[in-house]
Amino acid sequence: HKILKTKYKMYEWLEILKNLYFVQSYKSILINLNYVNEIKKKDVVLEDRSILPLSKHFHKSFEQKWVDFIMH
Repeated sequence: HKILKTKYKMYEWLEILKNLYFVQSYKSILINLNYVNEIKKKDVVLEDRSILPLSKHFHKSFEQKWVDFIMH
């Protein structure tokens, strides 16, 4: 995982990365769907078994984007 400090706002990063399978899981977290192994109630489990938080606010949209991603 990398922590990136930037002058860009989150919505700007989302626009820049939208075609590269990055999805927001928490207020300040973007996750590349290529590395998602599992979605739990409050967490996203990555292929390396790292666990990142998944907020209630983003859960439904994150899950839908992940399902769409794995179905294609």
